[in-house]
Amino acid sequence: MATTNATTTTNIVLVHGFWADGSGWAKEIPVLKNAGHRVIAVQLPLHSLAGHVDTGKRAIIAILRRLSDLFRDLVPVL
Repeated sequence: MATTNATTTTNIVLVHGFWADGSGWAKEIPVLKNAGHRVIAVQLPLHSLAGHVDTGKRAIIAILRRLSDLFRDLVPVL
């Protein structure tokens, strides 16, 4: 009986709260990366809610682009 080792990598976007910044995740990021996850800590500009939303969207889009590139490399073009 053949067995396969499937690994699942979770993409995690960490967003800091008010009166903080992305460096607040300094201890958590290595733990998550060592567990095999991809991690991005968003540095919010602390100017406005709209600015925070835009920064979060850019981080998520960056992850989606990486995933798109990965799948393009894995799936042969027919």
